[in-house]
Amino acid sequence: MCCTVGIVCGQEQISKSLLWEISNAHTNQKSYLYGTIHVQDQRVFAFGDSVMICFEHCQQYAGEIVVDNIDAKTLAPQLLLPKGQSLKGLIGKSYFKKIKIHLRQHRMGRYGLVVNKIKPFMVIALLSQANLPKENSLILDDYLQQLARKKKMQVVGLESVAEQMDAVNKIPLEKQATMLKLTIDSLSNTKQDKDKGYEEMLKIYLDQDIEQLQAFAESDDDDGLSTEFVNHILLERNNRMAERVIGLIQSKKTFVGVGAAHLAGKEGIIALLKSKGYTLRPITAAFLTK
Repeated sequence: MCCTVGIVCGQEQISKSLLWEISNAHTNQKSYLYGTIHVQDQRVFAFGDSVMICFEHCQQYAGEIVVDNIDAKTLAPQLLLPKGQSLKGLIGKSYFKKIKIHLRQHRMGRYGLVVNKIKPFMVIALLSQANLPKENSLILDDYLQQLARKKKMQVVGLESVAEQMDAVNKIPLEKQATMLKLTIDSLSNTKQDKDKGYEEMLKIYLDQDIEQLQAFAESDDDDGLSTEFVNHILLERNNRMAERVIGLIQSKKTFVGVGAAHLAGKEGIIALLKSKGYTLRPITAAFLTK
C-alpha cells in the first residue's frame, strides 16, 4: 500500500515535502496531494518512487484545470484588453518595443500582431515561459494529466478557466502593467543572472521546501503588487481548491496536483484541509536527480 511508503513519522516537516497523504477518521480511503511546478525542466520529472506508487493507487487525477477542456474561442476574449485600451498605452512605447524585440528573439514573432491587445498579466506569462528550459514537450501539470488519461483515470479540474481568469482580472490593469514592466526589466539581465535566478527557484522546488516556495511567490514588490497577487492568485484560489478537493476525495481515491506555492502557509491548502478535520502526512519522495 502506498500509504506505508516512506512516510515521515513524528513531527511534520512541512517545508520539506511535495507529496502528502490525505486521510480522515471516518474513512480508510487515502488520497494524495502533490505540489507541481509549471516548467518543462527534465529534473522535475525525475520523481522519487513514492510519487508514482501513490499515483497508481488512485482512481482519479485532479489538477488546477483540465487542459483538454480549454476552449480557445471562449478563452480568447478573456485575454484581451477592454475596447479602447492598448498594452502600449499602459506600459509606454519603450517597454512595448522591448516586448516585441524579445518575442522575435524567441521566435515568437507571431504574437507581435496581437500583443498590443492582450492584458499585461497574460504577457507576463508569455514572456516568462519563453525564458524557461524546454527539455520536455509538456509542463509538469500537463504531463500528469496525460499520464492519468493513459492509465484510464478520471481527470477533473479544481477550477474552471473562467474562475482563474476572474482571479487575474481582480488585479487592476495598472498594477498588472507595473508587474509587466518589472518582468521586462528582469529580461535585460545577463543570461548568467537569469540562469542563476531560475536555478535558485528550481533548487527550492527540488529540495521540496514548500514554505520557501510560498515565500518566493509572496515576495514583496513595489506598489503593493505582492498583496494583490497573494490575495487573488493565491489565497482566494487556495480556499476554492481546498473545498473542491474535499468534495472529490470523499467519493474516490484522488491524486491532486497543484502548484507547490499553494500548499504551505496558514491559508495554504494543507492547513485548510487540516482545519476541516483531515489528516495530512508528508511522504518521502526525493527526486532522483537535482
